[in-house]
Amino acid sequence: MTRAPRRAPLATCAALVLTCSAGVAGADEAAPGAGRTEVGGIPVVAYDSDRGLLLGALVNVARLEPDAAPFAYRLELLVTASFKQAGGEVEVPLHDDSVTVDVPGLLGGLLRVVARVGFQSFRDAGWYGPGGDSVEDTSIDRFHAYERVYPGAAVNTRWRLARSLELLVGAQVEASRVTAEPGSLLARQIAIADEGTGADAAVLADVLRGTDTHVLGKLRVGLLRDTRDDEFQPTRGTLVELAARAAPVPWSLRHVGLFASAAGFVPIAGGRLVVGGRVFADALVGRPPFYALAEAGVSTPVETSGGASTVRGVALQRFAGKIKLVANAELRAEIGRFRLGKQRLRIGALGFLDAARTRADWHDVTLDGRDVDGPWTRIATGVGVGARAAWGETLVIRVDAGISPTEETTGLYIGVGHVF
Repeated sequence: MTRAPRRAPLATCAALVLTCSAGVAGADEAAPGAGRTEVGGIPVVAYDSDRGLLLGALVNVARLEPDAAPFAYRLELLVTASFKQAGGEVEVPLHDDSVTVDVPGLLGGLLRVVARVGFQSFRDAGWYGPGGDSVEDTSIDRFHAYERVYPGAAVNTRWRLARSLELLVGAQVEASRVTAEPGSLLARQIAIADEGTGADAAVLADVLRGTDTHVLGKLRVGLLRDTRDDEFQPTRGTLVELAARAAPVPWSLRHVGLFASAAGFVPIAGGRLVVGGRVFADALVGRPPFYALAEAGVSTPVETSGGASTVRGVALQRFAGKIKLVANAELRAEIGRFRLGKQRLRIGALGFLDAARTRADWHDVTLDGRDVDGPWTRIATGVGVGARAAWGETLVIRVDAGISPTEETTGLYIGVGHVF
């Protein structure tokens, strides 16, 4: 099964869909067996307790040909921004704008190429310090926030080696500008590192790389084995990924990331219930920029640990480090099937349990006289319930509400697609 490309930051965002498709075709395209061009517009309306209310638009142009599956090419234009109230004012913490071109079926169906150019900025990016036992301070407004602006471009290729096996090869270039909020934890730790005196200064100088404006070049390679019965609404099968990412330039930020992930699905009760699980491990070696300590994945990058894609109920990017282990378990139930005109609609519910363990580095790290990782039992957890609405075959709208027993925080997420 050929897996469609998935977006990283917007994987947690929902589109409440009012799709309008218009054929842009000549008279010959109406003939049987002829191709056609489809143009669709989708308003994006989403909510994420970490990012706020997201509004925007997605425009899709696809060329359909009888001998090209799923299409000859697809062009996607995305423009979005989020809005969040803070201190009595409305802020715009997130911008996510991009153009993506997807061309499958090259070389007789063996090659798929996806190219993307985009601009992103996130003013509410979180920095709580390194390690799996970092301390949150809510007494100071925006104490854990910083802004990162990062335009970039990427090309990913997928080579079909066998029916369920693909080779991923890609490259990316990304510019980053980081601005620390005055008085924030990041600003204070940068000041300590710049002073250059004491043990904490040496630790923070090693951790807080990439706070200056820079351009990062990345390479990706990996193997994906997908035996799921459906990409968007799986009920059985597995998805396994073994991959690596490397940033050889600039030399001061050179690093390698190793990633291993496995997800599986088992139907029970005649298929009305599905037990799903995912585990992944992400490990960084070298000198990554500090924001990379809260990232994981290769084919589908995610922000860790905490937030809609990893541990629901825990704040986004709450825990950061070179070593990250994440586990998710869900029990999914189908409640009913309906028809709205010609559209099929399936309603479902689920319960979930998420957990993550993060370590700052391969060795013990001490800041301000304390171990930033805590004991090995220091695991961040999230539990909760969710609802699903499957519209047709490929659109799944999800609503998840989570609470973290370990962090004593909550989260509400409205998004497209399952978490895994």
